[in-house]
Amino acid sequence: MLGCGLVQKHVRTAMENSSFTLILGGQSLPIDFHGLGLVEEGMQDGLPGGAFSFHFSWRQYKFRGDYREADGLAALTLQSDLCPMPFTAESPQARVDLEAVVRAANKALGAVLRIERGRIVLHHPLAVTLPLTAVGLITPLAAFLIRLSPYLDCLGLVMAPPLSQPRGVSLLRPAYRRSRQPA
Repeated sequence: MLGCGLVQKHVRTAMENSSFTLILGGQSLPIDFHGLGLVEEGMQDGLPGGAFSFHFSWRQYKFRGDYREADGLAALTLQSDLCPMPFTAESPQARVDLEAVVRAANKALGAVLRIERGRIVLHHPLAVTLPLTAVGLITPLAAFLIRLSPYLDCLGLVMAPPLSQPRGVSLLRPAYRRSRQPA
């Protein structure tokens, strides 16, 4: 199940913009959005439509979900900056292995991982059914994360997950670091 995470929901209306924060950790699904006051009186069953974003961490990776609803269609885009791509001078074998993981994940899951500006990033749209409910939002997200998990494990063999190390510490696993040759 998803780990503890901070969800920031931004509801945009014609009258005003508002936001609030919700901690998901420890609550079982479906989340009672009515009981939490996230759904206004008189609304249809389901969550408010429009657009909102949320953040969560899972398996020591940070993720962001962007939900958009327009013209009777709903879309959820999942994004994550998974890890840096090491320089060839730092570890040529790590680059080869990470590129192989990206290729394998994209072959199995579609074009979900990219190497952009020296980083491996996730960008994946998910289908969401309307009316929007907690179960309808979390189910496709959790199903995708389960399918993604073996590729996160493979990335983790080369680069430590970002949330597992203090900021500024190299994520490159020691087995992939080049040993310094004496001069």
